[in-house]
Amino acid sequence: MCSLTTLSMLLNSQSRRAVTGRFAWKIALVCMVGALAFACDDDDNNINVSDSTVVEEDASFQDAEADAASCNCPGRQRCNVLGDCVSREPCAGDEDCEEGRVCESLSCVKACQTHENCTDPKKPFCNEGHCATCIGDDDCPGNQKCEQKSCVEPAKCEGIEDCLEDRVCAFETRLCMAAFDCHNDGCPGAFVCTDSGACVALGQSKCKSDAECPLGDSCVDNVCSPCAEAVCAAGCVDDPLSHRAFCGDAASCQNNYDCAFNRICERSQCVAPGCADDNYEDNDLFTTALPIQLGMTYSGLQSCDDDFYRITLPAKHVGLVSLRRVDEGGRLSLAALDSKGALLAASSNGAALEAVEVGPFGDDREITIQVTQPLWSGGQYELSTEALEVNGESCIDDVFELGTGDDTQMTGRWVDRGADQLSAVQTGRACPGDDDFMCFMLQPQELFSAELSITSGSAKFYVDLYNSDGEKVVSKMWSRASSEILQYDVKSAGRYCVGLSDYAGEGVWSLALNSVSSAAREKCDAVTSEPAVLKSGESVTLTGALAGENVFVPSCAPDADGAEQIWPITVQKPGLLTAELQGVLTGGLGSPVISVRKACSSASSELGCAADAVDPKDPMMRLSNPAMLKLPVTEGNYWVFVDGKAPGLSPDYRLTLGLSELSAAPDNERFQTASLLSFRNGRAAVNADLAQAKDDVLTCLPAGGVDSVYRFTLEKDSHLKASVQSELAAGLALFDARFAPVACGYGFEADLPAGDYYLVAEMPNAGGVLHVELLAEQFQEAIENATCAAAKELTFDAPISGYTVGRGSFTWSNNNRCTGYNTEGPEAIYKVSMQAGQTLDAQVIPVGGWDVVLSLLSDCSASATCLDGSDGALAETVRFTASTAGTYYLIIDGSNGEYGQFLLQADLN
Repeated sequence: MCSLTTLSMLLNSQSRRAVTGRFAWKIALVCMVGALAFACDDDDNNINVSDSTVVEEDASFQDAEADAASCNCPGRQRCNVLGDCVSREPCAGDEDCEEGRVCESLSCVKACQTHENCTDPKKPFCNEGHCATCIGDDDCPGNQKCEQKSCVEPAKCEGIEDCLEDRVCAFETRLCMAAFDCHNDGCPGAFVCTDSGACVALGQSKCKSDAECPLGDSCVDNVCSPCAEAVCAAGCVDDPLSHRAFCGDAASCQNNYDCAFNRICERSQCVAPGCADDNYEDNDLFTTALPIQLGMTYSGLQSCDDDFYRITLPAKHVGLVSLRRVDEGGRLSLAALDSKGALLAASSNGAALEAVEVGPFGDDREITIQVTQPLWSGGQYELSTEALEVNGESCIDDVFELGTGDDTQMTGRWVDRGADQLSAVQTGRACPGDDDFMCFMLQPQELFSAELSITSGSAKFYVDLYNSDGEKVVSKMWSRASSEILQYDVKSAGRYCVGLSDYAGEGVWSLALNSVSSAAREKCDAVTSEPAVLKSGESVTLTGALAGENVFVPSCAPDADGAEQIWPITVQKPGLLTAELQGVLTGGLGSPVISVRKACSSASSELGCAADAVDPKDPMMRLSNPAMLKLPVTEGNYWVFVDGKAPGLSPDYRLTLGLSELSAAPDNERFQTASLLSFRNGRAAVNADLAQAKDDVLTCLPAGGVDSVYRFTLEKDSHLKASVQSELAAGLALFDARFAPVACGYGFEADLPAGDYYLVAEMPNAGGVLHVELLAEQFQEAIENATCAAAKELTFDAPISGYTVGRGSFTWSNNNRCTGYNTEGPEAIYKVSMQAGQTLDAQVIPVGGWDVVLSLLSDCSASATCLDGSDGALAETVRFTASTAGTYYLIIDGSNGEYGQFLLQADLN
C-alpha cells in the first residue's frame, strides 16, 4: 500500500511536470484502490519510480485506466479508473468534451443554453452550445456569409459593410483590405506614426528640424515656434486654408527644405513640382463630378487641381466623408455641396485627416464632394465615405470616429494654434461611453481655458486636461444644466490634450479652446478708458497713436506688427457697426488693420477684421487708407483693436465708429432661393444690402464672404459685362445652369451662349451695400470671312473696309509669342499667295479706336507659325518677306473680346 507520505509527495510535487493536475490525482486513486503494483515502502517512505519515469508515464496511465475499468466513450474522450467518460484536453473538437461542455481554444468549457448566456458583444448568439458571431447569413452585415459560426468576407466587396472590423473595401480591386496603417504606409513629414497605426501631429516643443514640428511651425534653437519674420529668412506667407502664417520660399534655395510646402528647389529657385493627375479625371468641375459608391475607400488619388465626386445619400442617413492626406506638401480642404452647389459642410484644418458630416435628410439626396488644393500642386490623398442609418435606436457618433478615431490622446484631433495664442472651436457628437480628444500646443505662462456647450441632447461629460506626459492636470464635469470654465496656468511648453468622456446620454457639443499669454492679459487689463457709447444714427471719432508692445495677431493680417491700441465700446441697441480707421499721416499706420472682439483677450471671440482697403472703383487696386469694417452687432460691450502693418515713425490714427439701423437678412443667399434679374434693352441692375448675409456659396474669390445670388436668362448668344460697386471689396462670380463656374472677379466680361445663369455677389464681411450692373450685347451674325474655310483673297488696288462681329473662334492666350496679348475677339480672315522673295506690307486701322490685332500666319490653324504680329498702337502693321512660295493668312482680330469696323491697306512687292 502507498503511505500517506507518498500521496502527499505526489500531490505536492509541483516541480514534476507529469505529476501535477489530473495525473497526481490519478496516482493517488491508484494507490488507494491497490490497482497498480507500485513498490511502496511504508517504512522508508520511498517510491520506486524515478522522476524520469514519471515524466514519460502518460501512455502507461491510459493503459492503467483501461485495465481498471472498461467504458465506450464518444470521440476521443477518455475513460477514467471509475469507468466514467471524461474530457480530453487539449481538445480538438466538441466530441473530445464530456456532456454539457464544448471545445473552445483547445479547452473544454461549459456550453451555452440560450443567447442570454453569451455576454461578449462580438459573439452574441448561442449556436450549438457555442457563443458565436452568427447563426445564419442574416446575422452578418452586408454580403458577409456565416461559416463555421463566424462571419466571413465575400470574394468581392461592394462596400465597407462587406468587410470585417477594421478593414475597408478598396474600390480599385473590390477586395477587403487592412485600413491605413502608418507602420506600413508611412506618415507625412510633420506627423508621427503611433502604436495604433495613425498619423498624428508631433506637437512637441523640442525639435531638431522643422519636420519634427506641427504643420507651419519652424524649429528655432531646438524649439518649435510659429512663423515669424525672425524665424523665416524669406518671410511668412499666409495659408488660405488655416489662415496661418508659414515660412515662405527662400530667395535663393539650396535644397527643397528652403521652399514652402511641397515646392522644390531647381536652379536655386523654388518652383511647383510636376503633377500627374490620377486615373479618375476628368472630374475637375462640379458638373463633371465622378459618381462614387458609399462605403468605399478610394486610394491613389492625386490633386493637381480641384476634384469633384458625387454620392447619393439615402433618406434618414448620416453621411460621413473623410480625406486622408498621404504626402507632406499637400494642403487639401474638403467640402460637401448640395445638388445646386450650395455649401453644406467644410473642413480645412491642415491636419492629416479632414472630415465632414452631412444629413440626415427626409429623402434621398445627391451630395457633391469637393477636394481643393488652392496653391500647391501634387497633393496625394485617400477618400472614404460611409452612410449610417438614423433609426432612433442606435446613437450615431461624429465623423471623427472614422479610421483610427479620436478616442485616445495619441489619435486625438490636432488643433492648430495661431501665431500668438490658441483660439479654436471644435464640434462633435457623442454617444455614451465615447471619448473624444483634441490636442494642441501650449506655451509657458499662458492661461488656458476650455468651455463646453451641449447644443442638443442630454449628454453629460467629464472634461479633463492632460499635459505632454499624459498626466491629468485638471478636471471638470459638464451637462446642459450646469457647467463651468476649465482653466489652467501653463507651466511648461508642450503638447496638451482635452478629453471629453460621455458618461451618460448622447448629444451634440461645441468646445471653445483658448490660451492667452500673460502679455495679452496685461495689455487688456491696462485698458482704463471709459467705453465709447454708440447710439443708433450717431458716430464717434477717437484718436490716438500706436505705442508699446506688439502682442495680438488679427485674423485678416497675421503680419500686422503695430503696437495695438484697444478701445472698449458699448452698443446700446442692435444695429450695423461701421468702423473706419485711417492714419493721420500718409504711411503713419503703414497699412491700417481694424478688428472687433467680444472678449478682449480671446482671439476666438473676434467678430470681424479688415485690412488693406480696396478701391471700390478699381477693386484690383489695394489702398493703404482707410481700413473699413461693417459688422452687425447686438446690444452689449465690445473691444475695437487698432493695428497696422509696417507703421511709420508717427503712427497717429483717426478711428470713426458709427451705428445704423440693421436691415433684414437677404433671402437669396443660395442657388435654391436666387432672385430673378430681368433685362431691359440689354441691361439689368440690382442693389443689395448684405448686413446680415451669410457665406453659403463657394466662389473663386480669394477670401470667402457673405453673398447674395441672382438668376437670369440670355435668350441669344451674348457678350456680358458685369460690374459691382460698393464701399467694400465686392466681387462677382458667374455659374451656368449646371452650377459650373464660368467667370469670376471684381467685375468681368465673357462671351456666353444662350441659356440660364446664376450670379453670386460676394463681400469680405457683412454690412456692405452693393450695386450690380449687367450689360448683355447679343452677337450679330458673323461676317462671311470669319473662318479659315471662308477666308477672302487679299486685294491691293484700294483700301478694304470691313468689320468684325460675333464670337471669336481663333483665340490665342495672353503673352502669346505673336502679339504679346490675347486674341479673344471675333475675326476677319484674308489669304494671300506669295512667291519666294515677295514682301507683304499690311496695316489695319480700327474705326472708333477699339483694340484691333493684326497677325500673319503660315497657315490657318491654332498650331500655325506666327510670321509677324502687332498689338501695340491703334494702327497695327506687319511686314513679311516669303522665303518659299505658298499661301499665307492675314488675321484681323481683337484683344479682350473687342470688335468693330476697320480699314485694311496691303501692298505686295
